[in-house]
Amino acid sequence: MEKIYIGLASYRDHDLINTIKSFYNNSVCPSRLFFSIVSYEDETQDTSLDLSFMPEDQYSYQRVDHRLALGACKSRHLANSLLTEEYTYFVQADAHSRLFKGWDEIAIWHYKRCKEKWGQEYLFTKYPPAYEVIWDGDVNVGDNYLSPVEYLGKVVPDWQTDLWLLNHANLEDHTYGDLSIGFSANCVFGSAKAMLKIPYDPFLYFSGEEPTLGVRAYVNGVNLVAPPFNFMWTNYNRENGRRKQQWDDDADWWILDAYSRNRQADFYSGKNLGIYGITDLDKYQELQDTHGYKFGDPELIAKMRRP
Repeated sequence: MEKIYIGLASYRDHDLINTIKSFYNNSVCPSRLFFSIVSYEDETQDTSLDLSFMPEDQYSYQRVDHRLALGACKSRHLANSLLTEEYTYFVQADAHSRLFKGWDEIAIWHYKRCKEKWGQEYLFTKYPPAYEVIWDGDVNVGDNYLSPVEYLGKVVPDWQTDLWLLNHANLEDHTYGDLSIGFSANCVFGSAKAMLKIPYDPFLYFSGEEPTLGVRAYVNGVNLVAPPFNFMWTNYNRENGRRKQQWDDDADWWILDAYSRNRQADFYSGKNLGIYGITDLDKYQELQDTHGYKFGDPELIAKMRRP
């Protein structure tokens, strides 16, 4: 049986349990799923997840005091720490996601079909269509799906004065998808072996997560592909989702952010950061030459640094 590893990281997000159930209940074959869950939760409340609806050997649940949080990348690094080649496929999503009925069969079918163009080990990744929660007081009574599921898009890099951001664009190839330089952290499906080549950098905070992974994928020979299909929704509206962020709780979050931005500056400068850095400088230059990027521009890197 082809096993699917699902990495889920959450920060004080009460929609997490609904996300897990959406993955599980909408799967054609839930017995092939393994959930690796890292959840930073409120220490004053008993918010432990009730996962009794699935066998205990199908999940790992790390419940952590939210005051120990060190950012999204550290959380996802932990959530992905149990990934091995025992699994055929890897999935990553936000803790506020909803899955299409039969999502696993849909994604696997397209993945196998598109190997014809993208090779044996690659990753589908994109920003999914949007949904919002319908509330009755404090009770989630349903979901409102906002985006047309027919829309197919991709992310493209946008190098700014202090940060490489990702913007949206229309998908061009509706048969096999488009090669993407951007890694979309809230929607990933693909080869477990491919993801093992680009493990999450636990020393990044929040900004820089997706663009640095995009560069690392390129230099490590991992194709990132904006898929020609949809299989999940994401709730982008933090207020509607009634979820907290670490910078809401930690007045010193800017220290982590400053360290992270300096690490990004070191990254784009080509400094040796081990497996979390640019491991092939020739491929890095090829990426810039091919697509016209200037990731290594000293002036832009200097503007990224923080005291």
